[in-house]
Amino acid sequence: MNSMMAPTLGDKSSLLLTPLQEVVSFVEAAVHDGRTAHDVEQGLWQRLLTLGHTLFGWFLQQSGEDDVGPGMTLEDGSEVNRLGLHTRACRTVFGDYEVTRYGYGTGAGQRLAAVPLDARLGLPAETWSVLLQDWSQSLAVEVPYATVHTILERILGQRLSVHTLERHQAVFNQDVAGFWATLPPRDGGGPADSDRGWQRGEHAARTGGQRAGQE
Repeated sequence: MNSMMAPTLGDKSSLLLTPLQEVVSFVEAAVHDGRTAHDVEQGLWQRLLTLGHTLFGWFLQQSGEDDVGPGMTLEDGSEVNRLGLHTRACRTVFGDYEVTRYGYGTGAGQRLAAVPLDARLGLPAETWSVLLQDWSQSLAVEVPYATVHTILERILGQRLSVHTLERHQAVFNQDVAGFWATLPPRDGGGPADSDRGWQRGEHAARTGGQRAGQE
């Protein structure tokens, strides 16, 4: 929202200052009570996640619903109509949200062709945020999905589905495979086997025997 009249955090001071004051009060009490550095570090992290959830929720709320009119023209020149408000889930490193915004398409019951708010905010088609996907994919390169699930759950305090981890990684793998297809062939005729090993055996090795641990 670029308007000069855009809302400020001060407009929600009571909502936002309460968790912030809780953070400050926690540190003050920790000094008074002689708590250990570990206790303070852990307590601060939990409270900062709570504060982040409040602030990110405010950001989403103030971003609006992006009603761009009764109709709009897509990049290919086709015309689509406003189909009312639609709500989607959004999971971030701070927790879960629901985002309600206007969708555009050819008719009720059809797949939405355009969602202006999602495009403006860069929200991915998947439920998980870009940052949460990035963290999970970075870990999945090194450890099994069940271990990724355990690590993120411990750090973020959220229950994350192993099945969702696998699905997001599969989408990522497809994107990378498409990238390799755009590269000129090497002397051997294509990308080196070492470059594409993950496409064959590594994914199977990471997923093998983990179905029982899914939610």
